[in-house]
Amino acid sequence: MVTRSLYLLFLISWIPSDVLSAHASALDSVRAAMFTLTSRDASGNSHVLRFGVSPGATYGFDRELREFPMPPSPPAPIFDFRFLDLPKQPRNPATGSYADIRGWPSTASRDTFAVRYVPMNGAYPMKVTFDRGLVCCADSVTLIIDGEHRVLRPEVFADPISFEGPSDRFVFIVHWKSMELLQGGPGR
Repeated sequence: MVTRSLYLLFLISWIPSDVLSAHASALDSVRAAMFTLTSRDASGNSHVLRFGVSPGATYGFDRELREFPMPPSPPAPIFDFRFLDLPKQPRNPATGSYADIRGWPSTASRDTFAVRYVPMNGAYPMKVTFDRGLVCCADSVTLIIDGEHRVLRPEVFADPISFEGPSDRFVFIVHWKSMELLQGGPGR
């Protein structure tokens, strides 16, 4: 163990400083904010979705950001939790994804995400929890389900939100903090 530590120290000290500073500059220019949205039904089934913003991301499937199309949604009552395409903005194929990453920096001050959720065998309540880290980048999140708007402030982002059904979809809008504040980026 001691030999490995010394060897690693030797390798780090052997790398020329101009290579290290160029690498640090490249890292500084790339900023992304990635977050999770976790679901759990009353039967204990759960899944995690990833969302956020990243330089060069598109509304399509960005494979380098691990955005891949999913097979078609299974029929109820099989557990399902995935991002859906926004109305009038279908991706090809329009079957959803476990990740939805948008362009950074965005010209918009908010991004809208649509989600499908189906608990296993109707095991409500379905609970959804946003990543605590969202506090660094969002002023608020507006949750829309069955036409009802609910504004979540940063202090409650990580509190579970319960859904009782019968709807199987909801929309959330992330109201990003000002781009000037985020230029340093969270680098997550």
